[in-house]
Amino acid sequence: VETIQVTVMDANGNPVKDAVLRVDGLRAEKESASGHGNRLMTKGTTNELGVAFVDYPKYVYEEMATGQLTITVTHPDFQMNYGDHSIDAPIEIRLKAGRRLTITAIDAATGTQIKEGLYGLLPGRVGREIWNPIKDGTLTSNALAPETRTLLLVCVRDGQPTLFSELIDLNDYSSEHAEIANVAMSPGERLTGQLSDNVARPVGDGRVGLCASMTFDGNPSYDTCVFWNDYASIKPDGTFEFDSVPRGAEIQLTAVNDDWVSVSAPAEEILGRFPYVTTAEHAQHMHDTMVIGQPFAPDAPRPLVLEMERTATCDFTVVDNAGEAVEGAAIYMSPNKAVAPGPGGVIGMYSRTVDILGKTADEMRAFFGEKRQAALASDD
Repeated sequence: VETIQVTVMDANGNPVKDAVLRVDGLRAEKESASGHGNRLMTKGTTNELGVAFVDYPKYVYEEMATGQLTITVTHPDFQMNYGDHSIDAPIEIRLKAGRRLTITAIDAATGTQIKEGLYGLLPGRVGREIWNPIKDGTLTSNALAPETRTLLLVCVRDGQPTLFSELIDLNDYSSEHAEIANVAMSPGERLTGQLSDNVARPVGDGRVGLCASMTFDGNPSYDTCVFWNDYASIKPDGTFEFDSVPRGAEIQLTAVNDDWVSVSAPAEEILGRFPYVTTAEHAQHMHDTMVIGQPFAPDAPRPLVLEMERTATCDFTVVDNAGEAVEGAAIYMSPNKAVAPGPGGVIGMYSRTVDILGKTADEMRAFFGEKRQAALASDD
């Protein structure tokens, strides 16, 4: 374990006290393009000089030395700062001022104020790094970047469908401390779908992953879209359903079902949907190596029909240095899945936004660790 000094300042160079630093990941000195998670979260808090001393592992893995730290800095009065920092010298991080939000909401069906389970979804972030716990029916934020435009409010209550607001345009609220009062919340759409007819019934075990994206931007990017993720089991008759999905969102679906996987879009369509794909060669490579989410417009006929195709099969034998079989080895492999306009993940390993709302970074790390173990142990 090594220790490095991190100094946090505002835009004018003044020290920022009580800023919370978190090392979210590591980059190897010789493989700076690849990121590696830190199993135990490393934290620090700045003193009156804006200084914190942060521990980090000397090696990413084996003898691969750490070269960069991925650090998140949070403070109520400043925009969250997230980025990679070289460890060649003491680190300096400057925070920017922003605006804050105060929000109240009501249940549209009853007209009563919502006093629990209220969360805000912003482009790229859904956790407690931005939002403070709801108090007396009021949800408040830390400072946000002034250019942040898109906000979706979500209300999660046990045993009831998730409530959503309409998509909120923060450009309509120009003050440094905007108050958004009595936002109406309603259940989302009960979304139904089915696998294509070429999959024989009864259908074996499998799951469908859903990504709903919403934005006011005419050219969507990961930094301007709000995302809602969910997954559902596939029934023997090939149907699936989601209890509550934001209305008016573009839906993207992927699925794995025994020997079947959802069909990816043609390479020529990938060029137009993914902002970071700029060449035909890149698009073809994505098509050949990933499962691309199938898009459905908000007005697409229900039930949605998810086109499926046969999967390939890989047989592995794991041996030790002497050539003896190794029992109980777990194998992780691609292909990954990709959803526009942002990142995807591993096909078949799905998550629900509702499950991680309000969780801290530590809780999220533990949560996803448990999800991975469950996925390994399941028949899916």
